[in-house]
Amino acid sequence: MFTGIIQELGIIAEKNAIQNHDCNQGLNISIKVNNQFLKDVEIGDSIAVNGACMTVVTLEKDLFSFDISSHSLGLIVDMPLNVIVNLEKALKANSFLGGHIVTGHVDGIAKVDIFKKINESYLLKIAIDNNKGTLGKFMAIKGSITINGISLTVNDVKDKENITSVSCNLIPHTIEKTSLKYLTNNSYVNIEIDILCRYMNRILDFHNKQI
Repeated sequence: MFTGIIQELGIIAEKNAIQNHDCNQGLNISIKVNNQFLKDVEIGDSIAVNGACMTVVTLEKDLFSFDISSHSLGLIVDMPLNVIVNLEKALKANSFLGGHIVTGHVDGIAKVDIFKKINESYLLKIAIDNNKGTLGKFMAIKGSITINGISLTVNDVKDKENITSVSCNLIPHTIEKTSLKYLTNNSYVNIEIDILCRYMNRILDFHNKQI
């Protein structure tokens, strides 16, 4: 479990085929970080990498790695070396919940329509393709969304033909402390819907099937 508050930026340092594994298309990906970030991390711990929950399988002073299958949902498999990623360690029971409850299970990928500075803040507008699922229905004004592992508040939602447009306002601190500063129009991002929406959707679906 995570909060969507980014703790550190890392760099993809290595990508190697998983050895001695039934799935020969999997990858072991190494992330280089500030060594202080890893001082309380152990093998087997969970770290969200651009919003995707990964299990630490190797650990060095300033490097950790995780295994990921090629069919895993998200963008990490296709990312080149030296790309900067957002990192967050798993939430402790006594931690502050500064963002919202994030599972680290990426629901889909969205395209950046607009990323630009407006006065003191930044506008981020993404397009969710509803032809590849129905994630657009989970978006609500003043609700929460996780974009590349970052907890953000939805400022505006517009449903168009097969597309849901979602806008968020980013303060300078968010730009400074996360990898969102490197986004451009037509970039792609990982998204995770609010966990409350998952349960509400399941309850409503179950109820409708009983009628």
